[in-house]
Amino acid sequence: MRKPLALPQLTLLAGLAAVIAMALYLTLFWESNPPTLSLSPTVDPDHIDLYAEQVHGVKYGPDGRVVQTLTATKMDHYPASGASILQQPVLLSLGKDGKLWNTTAVTGVLISDNEIQLHDNVVVVDADKTTRFETEVLTYFQDEQKATTDVPVKLIRSGDTTTAIGMRAYLARDRVELLNRVNSIHAQP
Repeated sequence: MRKPLALPQLTLLAGLAAVIAMALYLTLFWESNPPTLSLSPTVDPDHIDLYAEQVHGVKYGPDGRVVQTLTATKMDHYPASGASILQQPVLLSLGKDGKLWNTTAVTGVLISDNEIQLHDNVVVVDADKTTRFETEVLTYFQDEQKATTDVPVKLIRSGDTTTAIGMRAYLARDRVELLNRVNSIHAQP
């Protein structure tokens, strides 16, 4: 009959097993995955930490009335870059003159509470549908009621079509500055 192992012998065997396991780990995995690298704070740039569907945001002016609403079918936030990417954003903005502007795009990036950058098939239309802007990239600054782009833009107003490279639109003042290569086609009444 065998005698059971005493506590010192069990401790020695457990320690020996731990040393063998560590030696095997270091031999097999050290080159491909050093422990210091697996513990380093690397961030996956494609990691999403916040996801929302049917997004609806409202911004109020100093007097308490609604000055802007933003809706989107989806929003993903990427902590590595700090970007919030919107799908199918619709931005309704009330100008200081009371005019309502409807801005749509395929995607958008929330830069801050005051700034949104819109991409792909960007269209800005006033409520009366008398003024329409079309471009591929547009940055909108809500506090200033300003929309800017440095890429080709088309402005359609009262049947007239104007194209240009770059634009600064001050929506509250109903003023547009076209920057380069401006070409207009006037529609005859």
